Amino acid sequence: MNETIQDFIKLAHFAQKIERFSKGIINNIENDRSTIPTKTFNAYQKIIIRFFDPYTLTEAIKKTIVKRYDEHKMSQILRFMQQPNIMDFTQKEEASKSLQASQAMQHFFTELQTSPPSEQRKHLIESIDKTIGSSALVIDMQMTLFQAIAWGLRNTNPNTQGITQKQLQQASIEMEAQMRQQVPQQIWMSMLFAYKEVSDETLQSYLTLNQSTEGQLTANFIRTVYSDMYQNTTKQLQYALEAEFTQTHP
Repeated sequence: MNETIQDFIKLAHFAQKIERFSKGIINNIENDRSTIPTKTFNAYQKIIIRFFDPYTLTEAIKKTIVKRYDEHKMSQILRFMQQPNIMDFTQKEEASKSLQASQAMQHFFTELQTSPPSEQRKHLIESIDKTIGSSALVIDMQMTLFQAIAWGLRNTNPNTQGITQKQLQQASIEMEAQMRQQVPQQIWMSMLFAYKEVSDETLQSYLTLNQSTEGQLTANFIRTVYSDMYQNTTKQLQYALEAEFTQTHP
C-alpha cells in the first residue's frame, strides 16, 4: 500500500503543489501585519507556519489517503494517471506554475490582448475546469481558511466585542460571491497559458478522458483528499488560534 500511495503522490505532483500552497498561505498573512498588533501578529504567524509547513501538510495528505484507501479504486486511479496524455498535461500544468515560467507568462498575456483565444478554446478550457473541479476546490479551500482565521482571531482586538457568528456568515457570503467571480477567471487564465501549445483537438481529447469513469473517479478522489486534509488542518488551526487568543483576550 505504501508504494502505491507514493506512486499516487508522485503522479499527482503533490510535493510541488503543497510547496507552492504552503508558501502562498505563509506569504499572504503578511497582508495582515498592518491590521494586527505586532505581538498578536507574531503569535498568529507562528501558528500559521506550524500548520502550513510543507512537511506537516504532506503528512496530513498521506493520512487522508490511507484513511480513504481502496485497492481496486486506487489501481483504476493510477492506471488513469499513468496514461501518457494525462501525464503530459499534468507536467504542462506544473511547468506553467514554475518561477521560470513567469516571464513567458507575462509575454503570453501581453500577446493575448491582440490575439485572444477563440470561443471554442474558451469553452474547452472552462469545461476542463468544471470537469476536474479546480475552481470549486480553490473556492472551498479559501472560504474554509477565511472562516477559520476570522473566527479564531475574533478576540484579538480588545477594543471590540469581536465578530459574531451572524457577522461571519454575512462576510462569508460576500467573500464567496467575490471568489466565484475571481477564481474561475484566474484558473482559466492559468490553464490557457499551460495549454498554449496544445491544439483544440488535443484539448478535446483531454476533456473526454477526464469525463470518463476513471477520469471522474480520479478527479473526485484528488478533490476529496485535498478537501479532507484542508478541513482537518483548518479546524485544528482555528482551535489553536482560539486557545492562543481567547486566553490573551478573554
